[in-house]
Amino acid sequence: MCHDDDDIANAQRVGRIADSQRPGVCRLHGRHPNPPPVLPSKYLAGKRCAVGLLILRPATNNATTWSLAGLSFVAADLLTGSSMENAMLLNGANLVGISVGVAVVERLSRHADYLTRPTDAVSTIGAIMVAAAATGVVGGLIGPLLFNMSLQESFGLWFAAEVVSYMIFLPPLLALIRQDENSLRFLSRNEIQRRHQILALASLFLSIMVIHASGGPGGASYMIPALIWCAVCFRPFACTIVTMLASVWLLIAGPLGMMPLNIDFSSASNASSFRLGVGMIAAGTLAVSIINSAWRATHAELTAVASHDALTGLLNRGAFMDRLNSAFGRRAAAPFSVLMVDIDHFKAINDTHGHPAGDAVLQTMARVLESNLRGGDVCGRIGGEEFAPIVMGAAGNQGLAVADRIQRAALMETTPVDDGLPIQATLSIGVADSAAYHSVEQLLIESDKALYAAKHGGRNRVTLARAKPVAI
Repeated sequence: MCHDDDDIANAQRVGRIADSQRPGVCRLHGRHPNPPPVLPSKYLAGKRCAVGLLILRPATNNATTWSLAGLSFVAADLLTGSSMENAMLLNGANLVGISVGVAVVERLSRHADYLTRPTDAVSTIGAIMVAAAATGVVGGLIGPLLFNMSLQESFGLWFAAEVVSYMIFLPPLLALIRQDENSLRFLSRNEIQRRHQILALASLFLSIMVIHASGGPGGASYMIPALIWCAVCFRPFACTIVTMLASVWLLIAGPLGMMPLNIDFSSASNASSFRLGVGMIAAGTLAVSIINSAWRATHAELTAVASHDALTGLLNRGAFMDRLNSAFGRRAAAPFSVLMVDIDHFKAINDTHGHPAGDAVLQTMARVLESNLRGGDVCGRIGGEEFAPIVMGAAGNQGLAVADRIQRAALMETTPVDDGLPIQATLSIGVADSAAYHSVEQLLIESDKALYAAKHGGRNRVTLARAKPVAI
């Protein structure tokens, strides 16, 4: 049975084009006198662009935009030969789908950390199902009117098309709303993680090639392991992009016969089932990606809590010692200095102004230390009012120069208090060169001695530990 260009374009929504896309060369729905109520793929793209515009540019969500969108969709249908009745009914359902899609996104993206919590996966999939059902009801009523289809078949085709479309295109749009540089990065900056990501992409490509080679009705599921690997390796935004590309290729290559899936796409139920299957693969991948992202965020938070001082935000003693031991093992290639820093007369500050004021002074001095260290340096709070920066690449007098800068910067800072004038705290600093000692313990002992020498010398000063370099 042959149809005109409009019939062929309509069939694309189900993913079924016959032997070629030449006008008049097709075999569609042998049991129906007309193809099912579907939209041309180019109009599907227009629909997703409309949803994207309304989501990313909320100011465009007004009567003018909706009117222009409706007119453009109808005009495009009329230009390709559709009747006015078909164009109005089909694009009326199209606009319903757009409005439901925008409403779903507005509902889901109300909190800034969307796509970072496990419950977001459930809410996204559930909302997509509701939106697809709403559009399917409207579209399902059109099938019996225009295409002599049963209500069940018509609803199934519309529902399946909306589910897979939303599952593929909606998550990237939701991720874009966050406008966060880190969340939108595709490949990791970490070399090892980036290597895993490239391997995951290679495995996905290989699995798609296997589908092309062997196929079968369950062929689409061959790429699930690779997509799960991608979901574990990539952030949600990157994972949704990868999933979208892989799913779109399945939806194109399968019905066109480029994959030996052995599925009769002339059957409305088969076409709906295939699309729903691809949509569920995308949904599962999204769920794994979101849950993995939530786990990574929680793990990072717990690691930060376990390794940092709650008051100052600096490394705690345990984390500082781990960094120091690691640096000490590499000191031959990367020498460093340890600064032992103490706030002068801190007990008097607590006794005079109270412990809240003392805490504020600790926070002020922590900011001074952080602002005067470089990117590769680290700093820990190792005692009550005692801090210890590790200054990388600074041996001997170089470490002394950094300590002098910190000591002078402290003099420029004051800490406001409620019961009087701001507190002017000073620092005493001892400096020790890593190249001069055989062990971490000795390095800390000598830097501590230098600190006490600075205190005994009158405080508010810097002292360098005197020791001869030893063979490493």
